[in-house]
Amino acid sequence: MRHGAARPAGDLEKKNPRPSARRHRGSAGKKSGPAAPTRGDGEALRVSEYEREAIGRQLHDDTCQLLAGLACLTEALAKRATSAPPAETKMQLRELGQELRAGLGRVRAFAHHLVPAPAVGRGLRRALCELVAQARLLFGVKIELRLPSPLLRHRGNHVVHLHGIAHESLANAIKHGGATSIRISLRARGKNHVLEIRDDGCGLSAASERRAGIGRYLMNTRAQMLGARLTVKNGLPRGVRVRVNYTVA
Repeated sequence: MRHGAARPAGDLEKKNPRPSARRHRGSAGKKSGPAAPTRGDGEALRVSEYEREAIGRQLHDDTCQLLAGLACLTEALAKRATSAPPAETKMQLRELGQELRAGLGRVRAFAHHLVPAPAVGRGLRRALCELVAQARLLFGVKIELRLPSPLLRHRGNHVVHLHGIAHESLANAIKHGGATSIRISLRARGKNHVLEIRDDGCGLSAASERRAGIGRYLMNTRAQMLGARLTVKNGLPRGVRVRVNYTVA
């Protein structure tokens, strides 16, 4: 065949065969269903529910009780306002103001507990100091904080995750362990660091030691993101010891 000559129709059809109507209908009718849920989706849902329940308990046990007490105090003050001497009314108003300021401090501490970004952005020392101050205000528990001086500068992600592990450890010790005394310490040898949280609570049950809950899952996830080693076990003579071994680059 000469160059540029027309190719026979049969050859064109053999090289580019038309798809059959049957094949076309089959591909057009195929539907893609929703993606199957993964294990990560389930864990994310569990974590979300856990956080919601924790916030709800805190609001009910602290903030709602505080507001109810202030409401009763205000109603009693209103009933006595016309008959009580001015000096007594003035004193009661001053007490009400003090209670309101104390309540505002607890609500603010709770908000910082949920969104610790300002403290976290100012370094690990400031973040842990503010965490301890807020926990003391919210729960009235004795908390000791021991930090080395000087303290190597930590990256932002180190501060975020170490703060999160300490926060979860404090919450577990107080709410589940019934601890009345907690010690947070940070030891450093060169770039190798150990963050440790010890409490005097009731310790881990046998079931808790075998199977970690969502709180432990969150702590493990944070430790993995730091390339750290996390251990959680019963302390001696009682309580729980949480230890995070990590390196500062």
